[in-house]
Order: sequence, then C-alpha cells, then structure tokens
Amino acid sequence: MNISILDGETGEVIERPMTPYEIAELEAFAAAPNPFGELVTVVYSVDFWTRLDGGADGNSGEVAQVLAAMEQQPIRTRKIFETANSFRSDHELWPLLQQLATGLFGEERAAQILAPSSQQ
Repeated sequence: MNISILDGETGEVIERPMTPYEIAELEAFAAAPNPFGELVTVVYSVDFWTRLDGGADGNSGEVAQVLAAMEQQPIRTRKIFETANSFRSDHELWPLLQQLATGLFGEERAAQILAPSSQQ
C-alpha cells in the first residue's frame, strides 16, 4: 500500500510505501465508530404528504392507502403520526413508516416518499 505526500514548499508529490505503523493506524481509524453517530433522515410532514399521490380528487390513491393502513394502528401511534411536524429515522415510528411504505408501494417508491427533506 502506498502513500502520497505533498511537499508544501516545492509542491512536489512523493509516493512511497506505507510503514507497518501507518497501515495499522489507518486500519484503526477505519474501524473506529463514527464520532458523529448515525446520520438521521428527516422528512417534514408536508413533504411526506405532498409526495403521496392523492388521486384525481385528492382523496384516493396513495393518500387513501396510507390513511387506511394507519387506521389499523394503536391510537398513540396514530396521534404521533397525525401531529408530527416531521418524521425522523431515529424515532420509534420510523420503522413502521418504512414498513408501511414498502408494503404498500414497494421499495423504490418508499425510498422516494421517505427521502430526506431538502429544507433540513
């Protein structure tokens, strides 16, 4: 494994083999946990509902399917879902949203619906 070193004074790039110490240090760094933790996906409620197809009348299609699926959930879950300003991947409701979206619309469409909001 080689390493490239830039000489700041001359601008010359020197390439040389890495020492065993440098290789061990690189491997330890790669194996270390991410100091920033897991990335959190945030989907604003307005984006979630806007991404769903409401059919010609705005009351059918994907919107109706999501509402019907949510009616099967416990009251606590429904209230969280109804009142949330955003849905976060680090919240207890996220796996349910993923499961519902994937089950109803397939993986590709679920990924579109639950994509991060750009206004983060």
